[in-house]
Amino acid sequence: MTRTPEPAGPPQWTPGAGWERVNREIPQYVPELTDEDMRWAAEVHAAAERQDGREQHAA
Repeated sequence: MTRTPEPAGPPQWTPGAGWERVNREIPQYVPELTDEDMRWAAEVHAAAERQDGREQHAA
């Protein structure tokens, strides 16, 4: 039985994979990001989620 070889390079990004995957995978691709950068990104994401929730309730 032959197996199909894995493609070279990083795993393919799956759209909609979620914020958890971004947090898990970003450091290996962009190692110069600091913890402060990640906190800022988490705050921006949380604000966008809150705004999205407000827009859905207003509709």
